[in-house]
Amino acid sequence: SLNPPQPSRSKPKSISILFLGFFIQSKGITDLLNVIKHYANSEAVDFIIAGKGDLKSTIIDTIKNNNIKNVNFLGWADEGVKNRILKEADVLFLPSFKEGMPIVILEAISHSMPIISTNIAGIPELVINGYNGFICQPGDIENFIRSIDFFINCSEVTYNTFRSNSRQIATNFSDEIIAKQIESIYTSLI
Repeated sequence: SLNPPQPSRSKPKSISILFLGFFIQSKGITDLLNVIKHYANSEAVDFIIAGKGDLKSTIIDTIKNNNIKNVNFLGWADEGVKNRILKEADVLFLPSFKEGMPIVILEAISHSMPIISTNIAGIPELVINGYNGFICQPGDIENFIRSIDFFINCSEVTYNTFRSNSRQIATNFSDEIIAKQIESIYTSLI
C-alpha cells in the first residue's frame, strides 16, 4: 500500500533538492549541472544526487572543478538509501528531455514531496504547475531556478500545502504506484 502520509514539517534553512535517476543525457544532466553551478555554495539550498550512468564522471568532475560544497553525491542508491533520501529531501528535481511515466516522481509524491520537472510524457499528470510543484520546458534553466527560488522563499505553510497536494495526487495514482513497485520487484528477481 501507499506510504503513510508524512506530517507537515518545518521548513529547513537550507532546502535539499534531490536528483534521483540515471546519469544520462535525456535526464537533463547538463541542465542539472547548470542549476547546481548557479547555486554553488549557496546557504539556501543543497543538492542530493543519487543514481548511476554514463555521465557519472561528468557530474563528479563538474562538482570538483567548480569547488562546489553544497552537493552530496551518493552514487547508486539501494532501496534502503532511496527510501531514506525520499523521506529526507525537500524537493525532487527531474529536468528530463525524454520520459515515460517516471517512477521516481510517483515515489516522490507518495512521500509528499513537491516536484520540479518538465512538461513531457506523463509528467503533467503527476505534477500540476503551482499546485504540487512546477513544470518547465526542458532546457529552461531560468524557469528551473525560478522554481527552486520559490521553494527557498515560500512560507512553511505554502511548502506544506505543496507537500499535501503531492500526497493527494499520489493517492489518485496509488494503484499505478503499487503496480510499478511490484513490477520493479519482479524485474530485480529476474
